[in-house]
Amino acid sequence: MQLRPYPATQAFEAPLTEVLFATLKPDASKEEFEEAVSAWIKTAPEVAKESFGALLEDERKYAAVNGWESLEKVIV
Repeated sequence: MQLRPYPATQAFEAPLTEVLFATLKPDASKEEFEEAVSAWIKTAPEVAKESFGALLEDERKYAAVNGWESLEKVIV
């Protein structure tokens, strides 16, 4: 899996790290999903660093690593 837009190292170095997995439904567009996640990254200042990418074994499955400054920033 190649994570983007940042190396995941920064997310793992944050005080709080969240790992997420998502599977696209058969009729979902990979391009639309990736565009939506990329747009969210640009507009989510509460996330210290975020990286995501498709799994090599199944490109309809994604993993994301979020680095948060604090638990209070996660719970909104």
